[in-house]
Amino acid sequence: MSNSLGGKRIAGRSQTIEVERWLNSQKNLNASLNNVISHMVRIFGYRDVMDYNIQSFLFHKISSTISFDDETEQVAEAIGEKTYLSNIHTIYTGAAGIGKTHMLKRNLMLSNDEFIMIIDKYGEFYDDLEVLQEKGYEVIRINENKISHEQFKEAIENSEVKKEKVIHITTSEDVNGFDIVSARKLLNSTFKEAREKGIKTRYYIDGHLSFMNQLPEELCEIGRAYNCLVFAAFISTAAIKTDIINQFYIQDLK
Repeated sequence: MSNSLGGKRIAGRSQTIEVERWLNSQKNLNASLNNVISHMVRIFGYRDVMDYNIQSFLFHKISSTISFDDETEQVAEAIGEKTYLSNIHTIYTGAAGIGKTHMLKRNLMLSNDEFIMIIDKYGEFYDDLEVLQEKGYEVIRINENKISHEQFKEAIENSEVKKEKVIHITTSEDVNGFDIVSARKLLNSTFKEAREKGIKTRYYIDGHLSFMNQLPEELCEIGRAYNCLVFAAFISTAAIKTDIINQFYIQDLK
């Protein structure tokens, strides 16, 4: 670290006046940088922040923050009772019975999602669907006894992205098999449509590893910029693809 105009500089790097003012405002620069970088890692993993997709995300996010009043309201809410509602891709991990699915359900019930897709490996969400239906959501239930190809074909046929709509698929690799092509088509088409329409979208994946590993790269990398997030629950992340893991915050429940 060196000084410029009586202030702090990052040695060997050119910087704008805004950056220098920020540096000079920090009481503990190392702690501040460590904090900022930790948040960046949670959002973007270990990728180069100058990557085009990341810069596009940052530009879109900053441009969408219209007024300080809105931002202040968001901060006030964040430090209140809703602090447990994540606004980044999140995987909940931990032993069986520790509450991973409960965390998915809590997000589902409290975050006022507009378009929802639930991949329900263990049939845990039926009661929640009743509640959502009472709230006015259109609920598309995909027959759990069909093979995977037929399930995803039915889901694709009913996949129009719109507000107050839920697509619920109870499916397991062991029971239904897994149709990779149809799963990817469903994910790609719904994310593309949600992004184009500006609809808040959430994908809840409870224990279905094969579906998790088909998440599109674009959804993982820039989904948050378009308010399209994935929440998942697994005992561990060992079998999840590294490039997907790098885009998620891992919350280990103990």
